[in-house]
Amino acid sequence: MKKIFIMTVLLIAVTLQGQTAAVQLAPAQQPDRRAFLFTHYDLALDVDAAHATLAVRGHITLHNDSVSEQSKLAMQISSSLKWVAVKAQGEILKFKEETIDSGADHTGTVNELSVDLFKPVPPGADMDIEVAYKGQITLNGDRLVALGAPVEVARRSDWDRITPSFTAIRGAGYVLWYPVAIDPSPLDSSNRVLNDVAAWRSRNAAASMHVRWRWSGEQSPRILTANGVIHIVPALNEQLNSYDIQWIHLGVLAPVIVAGEYFSQTCSAGTVYRLLNTPASVSSAPLYQEGCNKIATAIADWTGHTPLGAQFIELPENTDAPYDAGATFLTAMRVKDVPTIELQVVHALSHAALPSFRPWIEEGVAHYLQARTRELQGGRNAAIHFMDQRRPFLEETEKTIASETMESLVQSEREVMFRTKGMYVWWMLHDMIGDKALTQALATYSQSADHGAAGMQRLLESQSQKDGVHKDLEWFFDDWVYRDRGLPDFSITNVVPREGLNGSWLIAVTVENLGNAGAEVPVRLILPGGETLQRVIVKARDKLVVRIPSTERPTEVIVNDGSVPESDYDNNRFVLPPKGAKQ
Repeated sequence: MKKIFIMTVLLIAVTLQGQTAAVQLAPAQQPDRRAFLFTHYDLALDVDAAHATLAVRGHITLHNDSVSEQSKLAMQISSSLKWVAVKAQGEILKFKEETIDSGADHTGTVNELSVDLFKPVPPGADMDIEVAYKGQITLNGDRLVALGAPVEVARRSDWDRITPSFTAIRGAGYVLWYPVAIDPSPLDSSNRVLNDVAAWRSRNAAASMHVRWRWSGEQSPRILTANGVIHIVPALNEQLNSYDIQWIHLGVLAPVIVAGEYFSQTCSAGTVYRLLNTPASVSSAPLYQEGCNKIATAIADWTGHTPLGAQFIELPENTDAPYDAGATFLTAMRVKDVPTIELQVVHALSHAALPSFRPWIEEGVAHYLQARTRELQGGRNAAIHFMDQRRPFLEETEKTIASETMESLVQSEREVMFRTKGMYVWWMLHDMIGDKALTQALATYSQSADHGAAGMQRLLESQSQKDGVHKDLEWFFDDWVYRDRGLPDFSITNVVPREGLNGSWLIAVTVENLGNAGAEVPVRLILPGGETLQRVIVKARDKLVVRIPSTERPTEVIVNDGSVPESDYDNNRFVLPPKGAKQ
């Protein structure tokens, strides 16, 4: 459900007075935008809903993650916001501001601040930056219009704004309401922007954020919420217009703040979640409750964790693009088809049940549970079809990685890797060790006790046994998680059917893996009266013969039912000639 509009941030439009003039920088003067990690944000936001204005001041902690000292710094905010001041190491800094094209913000441009630091920052050192900026955040679809989308279509997709009736600001990739440092490029069909924003989020996933949000005008929406932890701070006049919001880890999801004229319903049926809706969705809201209740029960069975704290928020009627923000899901809430609703809500409920600072676990499991939901609705073939729709992009990405550099699933900054490949990895593990063992392992998992990349492998091995012996998953994790060896390529090179004296058959099937990653795959015999299968492990660049007993002579043999992603499916079938025919 995440399409081209998948990324995130919050701050927007209008030029303000008293700003430093934009200055073009020569390429040689450009700072290294990847040198610093953003480790903590402490920001105070004054928001006037009636005028769509935002004024921000606060501190940012940066860590020099490069191997050389840094004497320059670059940070970006939405082009609808203007830098006011920046201070570092106790000194007010003169800065240059340049408006540059960037699809990381919904305006299609960002205002980049560039400063020369008084004192270089050594490798591994931290630095505190004090910032101030202000502007407006209004409905803006300029970056999508530049791609050729009609204005109204663009605004229904890029729906971030500040208004008295509805306020929503998403993070990097939509509206940059907090400073970032992302290599600028316009939004286009190459997915470069999506990959660059995902990479920035991944590198800075451990960052924490504290926001003090204050409504400074007379008009403000009824309810404010976020995908972080919120504390309400009463003002002196006892109006609830000030909020403390905290994100312990930003993770790979943008911090999102939403406010509107909502009615809040806290629902409990084996789980606890919140529904924020308006009278416009009065007929469909009960269906969302029905879907949440059913899928929450299924997730508890699949993971051993009860989803707690998910929230489902209604978007304005003139929006087309639902948005996942971890355990928070935003949608127009007009769908009245329960199976579709179930697929929408499973992702947020998964995040509420099994949080993890490791994207391949948190996002991979969430997408795997979407496939399990399709299996619940329509059987295994429906689940495989669901995964297969996402496979082509994974194949293309694997080709790109192979031509560049190998990257592990544990450390990958690419969304298609920790989402789509992660989904397949969890599905394959579910096939290899079974539901019971997988559920027990996930039930034991806690991100607070996750102290190493190999921890999940050990959990899964400890819960999976055959004949009293723990399964060895080292080879699988080595090929799919710790390293990226690409995708397997299975083929059937020979099939020899032998008929027994009692009318039974023994089918010898030669299976070869031409790829660099091994996997356990099903080998299926298609029979005149049905089919039978046997699962086999075929490691990278290996060949084996599997002998499968059958009551009939098969007409066809197929390796892999689509549950394992591979680079070539054209050689997976072997058609047997009729009995007695010359081969």
